[in-house]
Amino acid sequence: MIESPSDPPQATQRGLFPVTRWTQVSRLRHDPESAEGRRALSDLCQAYWYPLYAFARRKGQAQVDAQDLTQGFFAKVLRGNFFAAAQETDGRMRTYLLTAFTRHMADEWDRAQAKKRGGGIEVLSLDFDDGERRFQEEPASEESLERIFDRAWARNVLERAGAQLEQECVAVGKGELFSAISPLITGDGDASAYDELSKRTGLTVENLRQNVRRLRLRFRDVLREVIADTLDDPTPAQIDAELQALRAVMVS
Repeated sequence: MIESPSDPPQATQRGLFPVTRWTQVSRLRHDPESAEGRRALSDLCQAYWYPLYAFARRKGQAQVDAQDLTQGFFAKVLRGNFFAAAQETDGRMRTYLLTAFTRHMADEWDRAQAKKRGGGIEVLSLDFDDGERRFQEEPASEESLERIFDRAWARNVLERAGAQLEQECVAVGKGELFSAISPLITGDGDASAYDELSKRTGLTVENLRQNVRRLRLRFRDVLREVIADTLDDPTPAQIDAELQALRAVMVS
């Protein structure tokens, strides 16, 4: 039997996950050796590499060339001076990165340096095999490349929010419950599954519904937190706008 939590995980457990805010990353403009900024850069690379890789592949780059471009771009980011002249444009990290990556792709590359995947700069541990599998599983699309990037960004944000919520549940001993009801938390599950889940978990249907409602509310909060981390000035209005953009690209 799965024990039912009386309350949803609290925001105070958010320290389990690294925070990658514009303010932390842009701090490198003034302090290139900032440990906090360097950690933020590493987290940034892990969070955004796949949308940019998929963008390069959709743009017609061969698999190995897309890998080189992605590695080379983030090698440049990790040098520490990438944000030295950063103007945060519309305040969205995804917009700034896509603009910079597009410019990076258009640059004249030294092929010998590209083959070294960063020219001696530390190579990131990126799972390109998994990235290519994900790319191949994506449906063909006539959408603009920017729209495709935004869709990959939206999926990435949802995955990060889901992973954070899962870790919060695991931290309070509710990981098994989360695994059981997670499809219902994000709205992907069938409501008719409650009866089967009740048998599996030993919880009543009403108890399951209560837990799903609690975790849905927490998921919305976590999603807003993840989005806030990608904005230089995460006001409620800006977060709402990004949520609207996320919904738009996921339903279209």
